[in-house]
Amino acid sequence: VGLTLSCILLATSLGFACWTFLHRRNNIIKVSQPLFLYTFCFGCFVLGSSIIPLSIDDSTTSVSGASKACMAFPWLVSIGFTTTFAALFSKIWRVVRVMKSSMAMRRVEVKYTDVLGPFVVLLTMNVVLLLVWTILDPMKYERTYSPQTLESVGSCQSSGNVWKYCVS
Repeated sequence: VGLTLSCILLATSLGFACWTFLHRRNNIIKVSQPLFLYTFCFGCFVLGSSIIPLSIDDSTTSVSGASKACMAFPWLVSIGFTTTFAALFSKIWRVVRVMKSSMAMRRVEVKYTDVLGPFVVLLTMNVVLLLVWTILDPMKYERTYSPQTLESVGSCQSSGNVWKYCVS
């Protein structure tokens, strides 16, 4: 079910990005600023792809590969969410600046470089925290066996407390 929903999300994100590209000369799309629409689609695509590493365990790959998938999940979620959130935040910030200047009867031009600041700051902070987590205390895949029920459960776990500081 998870992989199916992930595929639907990935296809939808790509479909909307293609639709935006095909209609980029339309006045409504021009006003909607295609760069923000592409950024939003990209963020949704990355966020949707974060489901894929959750389907990897030691039955489909090695323990080392499963451990890499464990650490890929927070990277994909964080980068995808940050990209999507930054696109929405930048768009709202741009509208607020235009509205405030119109109330003061001033003309203002908000460039793409003006609204990329929040995106760069958020993305840089996330990458730094994720690098610290990945280097100091990476998640590792571990399978635990229950002798009473003869069942096993695999999960991703960090050995230390660095992840608590990076997440909070």
